Amino acid sequence: MDCSISSRLFLRGPFHGFTLIELIVSVAIISILVLVAVPSLSDYMAESQADKAVSQLVGLLAKTRTEAITRRRRIGACRKSDNTDVCAGYSRFGSTQWEVALVFQDTNQNNRFDSSESIISLIDLSNPGITTNWGRGDVLFYDGDGTARGMSNGTFQVISAAGVVREVVISLPGRYRIVRY
Repeated sequence: MDCSISSRLFLRGPFHGFTLIELIVSVAIISILVLVAVPSLSDYMAESQADKAVSQLVGLLAKTRTEAITRRRRIGACRKSDNTDVCAGYSRFGSTQWEVALVFQDTNQNNRFDSSESIISLIDLSNPGITTNWGRGDVLFYDGDGTARGMSNGTFQVISAAGVVREVVISLPGRYRIVRY
């Protein structure tokens, strides 16, 4: 029986596979790495979702303040009521959950959205697994000089289902800062 040179060399040399012990050790090491990586990955995803929600919120604040400065008029943002283009309320106290914000020009400066006033934009703040709460009620107003109306700072709190918390604090001069926990 005539064998080629390459097959003879392969058959003569030592076996080049894995032993059962090497395979078990390799699988154990990979399992440990996966067990360490999965919680880190889920933490990263929760933080990423919270950061996305904060970015949307910052977009709302920037849009509202920029419109107020550009138009030199009072611009409001309110928590939108379900299925209608009206504000859900006008309370300036208590914590409320915001899913969609309605940005409008408060032409008559009565701190309310009236049917004669125009909607500037609707901004969707809803994200799966994320809750966005405003600690100052249902509305937020910026005056024409960019200052926020109110007696003190206000805080939006973004909370993920995994417990990641971000806060966006709005100062009376109208600027915001992001606090990470």
